[in-house]
Amino acid sequence: MPTIATIQAGLILLLRPPVEELVLDSAFKWTLLGTVVSASQSIGLHLDARSWKLPQEEVLLRRRISWTVFAFDKWLALSLGRPCHINRLDWLVVELEDADLKNEVGFTRSEHSICLQISKLSSILDRVLAELYSIRTAMSLVYDHKATLKVSQSLLVLLTSWYQSLDPFFHTTTAEDLSGEPDPRFLIHLSYHAVKITILRALLRPFYRAGVTAPNDPIEHAEWESAKYHQPLSMCLRSEQATTKLSGPLTHLAMITNLLCLLAITSPSEEFAGALSSLNQARAIFRVQARSCPMIQFALLRIDAIFWVGFDAVIDSKNNENEHS
Repeated sequence: MPTIATIQAGLILLLRPPVEELVLDSAFKWTLLGTVVSASQSIGLHLDARSWKLPQEEVLLRRRISWTVFAFDKWLALSLGRPCHINRLDWLVVELEDADLKNEVGFTRSEHSICLQISKLSSILDRVLAELYSIRTAMSLVYDHKATLKVSQSLLVLLTSWYQSLDPFFHTTTAEDLSGEPDPRFLIHLSYHAVKITILRALLRPFYRAGVTAPNDPIEHAEWESAKYHQPLSMCLRSEQATTKLSGPLTHLAMITNLLCLLAITSPSEEFAGALSSLNQARAIFRVQARSCPMIQFALLRIDAIFWVGFDAVIDSKNNENEHS
């Protein structure tokens, strides 16, 4: 029978850096996470223990671990592109509350705030994955740009509202704090942009099929253009703040170059040169920082691999022009 300690050990293993810095260990981590989720359900961590006759300290511990398993499931699903193990309807602790952290020994006030905000963002990510990326939903929305736009807009409003409500403390951040250690507030911003890019990728999805062009409606067209260009470029500029001690999921920064590459491959002929220029600009920015930061090295490696094979082998610009004419 698994115990709380079993779950904690599993979570520590999931947090363990990969043996090879530029390898995700995706099969191992995803399989282990499935085991952790199953073990958690076996001891009732998918339930809320507040109504149980247990010591208050154990109730709070169970809630914190329950949320941690839930959050791991969402962020790892995003990183690896897998369906979530956990359905929100079958997991009661999907967000932490202030009381859950009050008795944590060694928690500073800033760490307390950061943990609560990551909790809120993880809940938003869960909705994004469920409403835009569950397999049945994705198969339906891929052919319907209006339905995709409607869902995406509501999620963008929710995400933007959360971001704008952050305390000013979160908006005065650098990649390192005064001690030279990674500033955990930077992870808030990086994770926010990762979720936003995830929404924008879904927003663009109906237009990736050959022969499908931008929407005629001016409002929809504005959303489409914004999704295509504004966000990835702003993220590339933010990446210049990265340092050797930047921490977070390896794939977060790779999402920028992946999206820019996808935009170049699927762009109409008249936009292809501009999209390719944006991709090369991102590569240049990343290359400056990549020598000493594994996260940026990983992002650069993923996109450079395409150019090593030969970009023309991936997408012939002449065929691109014919397909989109």
